Amino acid sequence: MPVIFVVDDNDEVCDVTELTPADMRDFLRKARGRSGTDGEACTSVDHAARHFFDVASYDEPNDQELFGADILLQRLVEQGYLVEKKNDNPKDTDTHALTPEGIRLCTKKLIPRMNRAKADQLVAELLQRAAEINRRGELTHRIASIHVFGSYLTDSDSLGDIDITVELERRHDDWEQHEAVNEARIKASGRDRLSHLDRLSFGEQEVQRLLKGRVRHLSVHSLSEVKRIGTPYRQIFPFKGLIITPKTAAPEATSCR
Repeated sequence: MPVIFVVDDNDEVCDVTELTPADMRDFLRKARGRSGTDGEACTSVDHAARHFFDVASYDEPNDQELFGADILLQRLVEQGYLVEKKNDNPKDTDTHALTPEGIRLCTKKLIPRMNRAKADQLVAELLQRAAEINRRGELTHRIASIHVFGSYLTDSDSLGDIDITVELERRHDDWEQHEAVNEARIKASGRDRLSHLDRLSFGEQEVQRLLKGRVRHLSVHSLSEVKRIGTPYRQIFPFKGLIITPKTAAPEATSCR
């Protein structure tokens, strides 16, 4: 069988039979976008496979199964990330849909795990950035609150992401004053060619970027989402040192790490 090579989105050449988990995750993210967030079957998943890679081979494939996209789909089915389905229309070819495991892989960052000491260091640096942002009067927003939830609230010494929520508030209640500050931030950034929507949210997005600080282990969520799913959370900025369980709405006192 000839070796099938592909050129991925980063112009890197690899054997399609040796794709990394990150390669498969990136494809599934694109396939998910084409097939819908719930992973329903759609012929465009197959279409996505053929356009995710520019396929080339040292030999001309004699069989459809030698085609790189088909090998990719086969690998994903074998590993449980995709499932083969048939359309109701008998004239249509078989299609693929994301499985629950495939959808979970879409959300993974595939970053190394860290110990508790490293996580505590990242949280401390996060709080320092929040305090610095709130001292910078030229920014459009300040940090109103930061909450942490998930594995960071456990006693585990092996952690993946640090799940946080961030709430911002505008520094200026007057809309015209807020717009003027926002436009000044756009000018200072040198990014004047922005769409109307990008201009409106520039100041807010700038503060979010400054707070996250390109730290891969920080995963930002909305507080309303955390309350909706009923998971315990703790406010760490401004510090309150309480774990709240939304289902009971009864805070439990605890010491903060």
